[in-house]
Amino acid sequence: MMQISFRERLRMLAGALALALLPALGVAPAAAEDLKTVKIFFPPLNFGWTAGYELIEVAQAQGYFRKHGLDAQLAIVPWDQYTVALDSGALDFAPFADYAYFIAAYDKGLKAKEVVSSTLPFNPATAGDGLVVRSDGPIKKPEDLKGKKIGTQWPSFSGVWFALDWLSKYGVKKEDVTIVPVPQAQLQQVLDQGGVDAVIAYAPINIDLVRKGNYRQLFLGV
Repeated sequence: MMQISFRERLRMLAGALALALLPALGVAPAAAEDLKTVKIFFPPLNFGWTAGYELIEVAQAQGYFRKHGLDAQLAIVPWDQYTVALDSGALDFAPFADYAYFIAAYDKGLKAKEVVSSTLPFNPATAGDGLVVRSDGPIKKPEDLKGKKIGTQWPSFSGVWFALDWLSKYGVKKEDVTIVPVPQAQLQQVLDQGGVDAVIAYAPINIDLVRKGNYRQLFLGV
């Protein structure tokens, strides 16, 4: 079987992304002066979570968007304004849409659809995010989190949605817990000091905590 390099796969995926956008826009190849401007969502402060965005950057660098009549511009929009910006037309495309944002879009009845995946494949075998507590603390089972605080860096992200969904299966409702914003680098410190009773930690932090022996994972998301 012919081996394809990672760079070549990115080029092919980027080409597929650019081509897949055309039916949504109804745009035919155009001259440079006739380019149609489209706004593509980009995370605030470019905080390093770029898996999937490299496909767009490759497509842009290789001229795929211009080839098909598009002037693609990255638009920085706060995460909590994601669906509002998409619905108002401030954004034309929202790549790397996390589960929570798809759910929010459908729940709000927004006229949005998935055109093409701009995300590299998820691997279910990876550690993902975990709901972590101190092993010597009072939280032993899901029900023990009623009336407690859960810390996370991203309160509106899918890690919270997965955790709340898991807790609901044990009778713990959304209003039974308080989600507290905590910087990722301070999760362990705030948990140790009692500022929160549990934390939603993403790999590799959740792995490091469990390996230390003083913490355990109640729930592991994908």
